Amino acid sequence: MTQHASPTTSAKDLALRPSPWRQPLKTVALFALLGPVIGYVAEFLPLSFLDGKPEEIWLTLLAMVAFLPVGLMFAFFFGFLPALATGLAVAAADHWLGPGTLGFRVANCFLAGGLMTWLVLAVAGNVEPSQGWMNLTLYGTGALAAAICGWLTRPGERRA
Repeated sequence: MTQHASPTTSAKDLALRPSPWRQPLKTVALFALLGPVIGYVAEFLPLSFLDGKPEEIWLTLLAMVAFLPVGLMFAFFFGFLPALATGLAVAAADHWLGPGTLGFRVANCFLAGGLMTWLVLAVAGNVEPSQGWMNLTLYGTGALAAAICGWLTRPGERRA
């Protein structure tokens, strides 16, 4: 829908009118940019517990920071498309269903993130039953990242 100026509408009034595309584009952009970063952190932290030494979590955090440049490259390589697809799905759901309550939005984002991660992996041919736990951690990482992004991008609230 384009905004046409009536004879009584000034350019200042048109500039102050919010664009209907602002919130959906913001949602998609934040999911695509923050999703892989949050997924990197969410995937790296459980590694300290999987090696059987949770008391040495500081070493894992140090390794996460040390491998940040390479880790983020891999995070965006593997996580950008699922994050983008989840952002598009959430923006479409916000448009058609409304954002709903915060808990409803976060739960829907969690489910959409896991589903979109599975879908992108399935299209890429990387879903094998022999890699069950690895795939489950990837789906969980996508779901957790999407839930956090959904909480960060909730529409209709002013945050300073």
